Amino acid sequence: MSNFSTEMGSFTPLFDLVIKDVGIVGAGVYGRVWRYCQGERGVCQAKQETIADELGMSRHTILRWLTKLCDAGYLEDTTPDLRNKPHTYRDTGKVKIQIRLDAVAESNSTVAESNRDCSTESHEERSKREEKREEDGADAPIPHNLDEWLERIRASNNRQAELRWMIEILYPKIPEKDLPGYAYVKKVANRLKAGYLAELLWRCSAYRITGDVLAYVQRVAKGETHPGGNGRHGNQDTELSAESKAIAAALSGENPPGDR
Repeated sequence: MSNFSTEMGSFTPLFDLVIKDVGIVGAGVYGRVWRYCQGERGVCQAKQETIADELGMSRHTILRWLTKLCDAGYLEDTTPDLRNKPHTYRDTGKVKIQIRLDAVAESNSTVAESNRDCSTESHEERSKREEKREEDGADAPIPHNLDEWLERIRASNNRQAELRWMIEILYPKIPEKDLPGYAYVKKVANRLKAGYLAELLWRCSAYRITGDVLAYVQRVAKGETHPGGNGRHGNQDTELSAESKAIAAALSGENPPGDR
């Protein structure tokens, strides 16, 4: 333990997202506990007095922030009922997960650009597409409902990229190797129309789907199966708003309800 303590003195990380969430003092306490959690046991069993000495804080401050960090979901006290002995704290992985999500959101547009088939795209078309991406913002927020997805797809110059991104977001359990390529997404979008495909992806995302998600939603579209594979639509089907139906109809090249 003494050798590990020496290594622990090398640095204490301050994660920006923790600073933003709980402040720099709380981030310092989390960073110190996080360092202990990188040891062989994977947990922090250091005394509160030890952490207090290392950070130049009082034991009362350390105790207060350990409680707050547990409440905020950054740490877990695995020995909550222990008395008169150092508690054991586990890093929940919240920081790691959030960093990964931020990185995915930031790189989505770059990944879409690098995987897109540009063989038939002229220099002028590429320039317009890049300008549109800059206007939209590479870090555009993830849509929270079907209406927002449909609006985003409608406004995009590259719908297969947006649909591919939609699949990544709505089906996080699908391994990278099983995610459809952009050419495959484009082919299915042309067959079903982009708006209808987006609607199917949204509806089916309520169920655990692995493997070829596009093959699954095409079977749903043909009536060969229903979302969830239970022979009926159930109460999880999405009821589209009038605006959503109009957007979906426009994406599909159809007339909105009432205009036929």
